[in-house]
Amino acid sequence: KHNQQLMVRAYLFACFLSAFSLFFAQESKAQEYTVEGNTLVDSNDNILYEIIEGSFTWQEAKVDAEFRGGHLATITSLEEQQTVELLTQGDFYWLGATDEQSEGVWEWVTGEPFDFTYWHPGEPNHSGDHMWIWGGGYWDDVSPNYRPSYIIEYDIFKPTLVITAFTSTKHGFSATFRG
Repeated sequence: KHNQQLMVRAYLFACFLSAFSLFFAQESKAQEYTVEGNTLVDSNDNILYEIIEGSFTWQEAKVDAEFRGGHLATITSLEEQQTVELLTQGDFYWLGATDEQSEGVWEWVTGEPFDFTYWHPGEPNHSGDHMWIWGGGYWDDVSPNYRPSYIIEYDIFKPTLVITAFTSTKHGFSATFRG
């Protein structure tokens, strides 16, 4: 039983170290963004956003984005707004906001605070329950009749830890892992 406790402690400690080092390695690099076709990548070659071409209702786009390992893009700051605008070039794309739970109360699909807004003047005008981004980067609430492409956002700060070897000894343990 004592060896099992040591193994659990070692695993938890290894997880902590991996997450800690990954977080600070990512955060310490200044970010520059590059548009490559339908994708926007950061200076670490991480795909942050991608335009998924097609004809989607908002619900279809939401499900498709989650199936691809991301979510409909959310914009929570002016910096993020300007970053997404690098990709959109004035076209129409679904974003990950809705007020279908309560008219006029907008929520991001990720649950992030809805504090920053970039509505077109006169919007939202209660014409629909879902948001898209369009000309000039402005947001608009639109009816479910539209079927544009969408912008998927990928979360890049997902630490992955793989323990490649673990040895328990009389005096402790040894763990080898890669993150």
